[in-house]
Amino acid sequence: MKNYLSLILVLLLTACIPLPSSKPAIKPTEIQVKTDLATLKNRINLPQHISSAQWIVLPVGIANNNVPGPTDTVLYAVLKSSSNWSSLPQAKPSSTDQEIVRVPIPVAQKLFSPNVLKNFTQSDGYVRFTGKLYDSSFFDRSGYSGIYAILIGNSLLVCLQST
Repeated sequence: MKNYLSLILVLLLTACIPLPSSKPAIKPTEIQVKTDLATLKNRINLPQHISSAQWIVLPVGIANNNVPGPTDTVLYAVLKSSSNWSSLPQAKPSSTDQEIVRVPIPVAQKLFSPNVLKNFTQSDGYVRFTGKLYDSSFFDRSGYSGIYAILIGNSLLVCLQST
């Protein structure tokens, strides 16, 4: 009887040990940055004056730890303009004119230089970017819906999720 109780106790304790996550944490080396504007234009709407872009597409669960569907993705793009951003529709003004968005650190490290990142707070696995918010629905296209578009220096950071 004592051995039986010991076996049950061991089985119960083993059942309480969490299993390793089925989704490993994303490593910066696994993130592929793309720069092809033509392919990006097929995925999202772009203003005409975009001179270059760096962009990343990741499964939703890896990018921001949400529960993804089988094909849900999030797209992060840093857009550079050959003119200013005044032609882009702005989001509704906030009381402070500055908004904060969070980007997973491995994504931010791929899209921004260390000189840019040092100006923003990093905590809990995210970089907190502060800047002027624009209307992200402007970029909606081809199954992607805007989450945010924020001006960081002279670049626009756009985040969209597949729908």
